[in-house]
Amino acid sequence: LMESLQGLVPMLWIGEQIPLPCDEYLTLSGLSPAASVELLRQSGIQISAPQQEEIYQLTKGNPRLLKLALASLVSGKARNALPDDPALEAILNRTLVRLSASERTILKALSVFRTPVPMHPWQTRASGVILNSLLEKQLLQSDGQGGIEVPLVYRQQIYRQLTKLEQQQAHRQAAEIRSRGGSYTAAAYHWLQAGEIELALALWQTHQQRELGQGQAAAAYAIFQPL
Repeated sequence: LMESLQGLVPMLWIGEQIPLPCDEYLTLSGLSPAASVELLRQSGIQISAPQQEEIYQLTKGNPRLLKLALASLVSGKARNALPDDPALEAILNRTLVRLSASERTILKALSVFRTPVPMHPWQTRASGVILNSLLEKQLLQSDGQGGIEVPLVYRQQIYRQLTKLEQQQAHRQAAEIRSRGGSYTAAAYHWLQAGEIELALALWQTHQQRELGQGQAAAAYAIFQPL
C-alpha cells in the first residue's frame, strides 16, 4: 500500500529503519552547545557555565539525555549521577537490543577504556563499517585525532553489564593495546583490573623513567597505591 503512494503524495518517515527507498535521508545529530545551553536555560534551573559544560560533555547534546539530566537535577541528584540513573539504563538497554552482535562486542571491548583509544585496532574491512555505524548512532565518539571512546554516560552502564570474566578479558586486550601504543601506565592499570598484578608491576617498573618523564607519577600512584 505504501509503495503505491510513492510519487503521488509527499511522505515523511521517521525511525531507525526506513522500510522504503527514499529520495533524501536526514540523520539527526545532537544539539549544538549553544542549543543545549538554551534548553537548560528554559528549564528554569540555575546552572553555572561549568555545570552546563559538564552536562554537555556527558550528553553530547542528545535531547533525551539532556532532559534526563534536567530531571536528575530537579530531583536533587548530583550532575555526575546521570550514568547511574535507572532511566538511562532503560534507554541504553532498548538501544543495545537493536544492535548487531558485532556492534555490541565492540562496545563491550571499548567500555574498559577511560580515555580515547586509537581506532586502528578495530578498523578491519568488516569492523570499519561497524565503527562508522556506532559513530553515527552516537554510541561512539571521536576525539578528532584518530581516537574513539564510548561516551561516559553509556560507558559505565555497559561495563557493569559485563560478567567478571568478560571484564577481565576486555582489560587484558586493553592492556596489550595500550602497551603497543607506549602508554605503559594506562596498560598497567588494565593489567591490574584483569587481576595480573605481577604483570602490571613488571611493566611499569620496566618503563618507570619514561613514564615519570611524561608526567605519569600521580596516575601511577593512584593505580598502585591500593596494593
